[in-house]
Amino acid sequence: MIDLSHTPSPELLKAVRAALLLRDQSLTGWARANGVKRQNLCKALTGQWTGPRAGAIVKQVRADLKVEH
Repeated sequence: MIDLSHTPSPELLKAVRAALLLRDQSLTGWARANGVKRQNLCKALTGQWTGPRAGAIVKQVRADLKVEH
């Protein structure tokens, strides 16, 4: 389990990428499997895209990868 702040930031994006690599997955693959565009996923994780849908995507990624608050 990776301990991170839940606040979107470049560090959160890096941590998600690292967690995916440990699972032998890619950010693009995760996004495709979950019906999200990779660009939108990156923007949500870094905080460039905010709002209810972006928040839901961040929450979904964190739950799937077991990234804690």
